[in-house]
Amino acid sequence: MLRYRNASLLLALTLCLAPAVSAQSPTDGVKQNENGPTRAWLSLGLGGGNSNRGGIAGRAAASIAVSPVLMFTLEGTSAGNIDGSDDSINLMAGVKSPDPDGFFFLSAGLASTSCGSGCANQTGIAIDGGLHIGGKYAGVSLAGFAVRAPQHSSSSGVVVALDLGWFGGRRVPSASVK
Repeated sequence: MLRYRNASLLLALTLCLAPAVSAQSPTDGVKQNENGPTRAWLSLGLGGGNSNRGGIAGRAAASIAVSPVLMFTLEGTSAGNIDGSDDSINLMAGVKSPDPDGFFFLSAGLASTSCGSGCANQTGIAIDGGLHIGGKYAGVSLAGFAVRAPQHSSSSGVVVALDLGWFGGRRVPSASVK
């Protein structure tokens, strides 16, 4: 329970800081810094998985892209069935393609895993990757994840997710009025 509270605190902090880091001109909507504005989004998906406990997978993630290609993700994954699941909370860094409307992403980092009652939390590694397609504020993604940890706490899955947030979208300079 404590790790979910810590993950929620980190997620809230990430989402609160995202608008503050973003730099935009108030007059013309063209980015001011060379790296582009910060993009942040939430992703929630369901699909098929592989673990010792079954084959349904879920993924919830909060991501922030601090440049057109560098991103950080806090992710929760689960693979199993109604009787139990292998769960993890992952803190990852990764890269993405620079297009805000459709991009590939790949991340890796640390995982804190749990396989339910009777199983101690384990530290492992996590990777995820996928494809996002959408507009300025919403889109869909196809994402895959894999978590490797000792003592049967490993899992993997492929999910289709709904992504909500601020992706930036293509910017057209506004025409000047004379």
